[in-house]
Amino acid sequence: EVEGGEAEVGPRVLTTKMLNEWSKTLISANSYKSLRDLVRAFESACHLDDVEDMRGKDKAKKTAKRVKGGDAASQLKFRIVSGQVFERLMRMCVTKMHVYFGIYLQLKEHVDTNAPRKINPQLSARWKRVALVAKGYVKAMTNFVETLTDPSMVHLLLRHTERMMPYVRPFP
Repeated sequence: EVEGGEAEVGPRVLTTKMLNEWSKTLISANSYKSLRDLVRAFESACHLDDVEDMRGKDKAKKTAKRVKGGDAASQLKFRIVSGQVFERLMRMCVTKMHVYFGIYLQLKEHVDTNAPRKINPQLSARWKRVALVAKGYVKAMTNFVETLTDPSMVHLLLRHTERMMPYVRPFP
């Protein structure tokens, strides 16, 4: 807390309860806020190494990032303090994110994961609203792939990337 009893502004701690709630609302209520928050949590998870660097392991990197418009830790919306929550978040995103985007965009083709080429998200009236969220997700996923060293994890993420291609194609 800061002076005056006001809560300190910063990233929220991600919990299993939040993930469960988002999962339900993404399927049943078609929630933009839940989709956006899930992607922001994924972005936070993908940049955990950046945050560790910011905590003093690499002072030169810290200074350079601050000059570029803020450090990595200040831009993240969620803090992930539990390995169990991290694992659940990553599993949820890698196995279901393409489905969540398809549901939100009201695309019938999203249920057929073997035919990603048939999906055209730009045909949805909701695409303009969710395009920046999709772009943020792809950027975070790219950052995460660059940090992986386990070949099986790289393979899993590349398979997921294939299912996400329809949501990447619209970007130049």
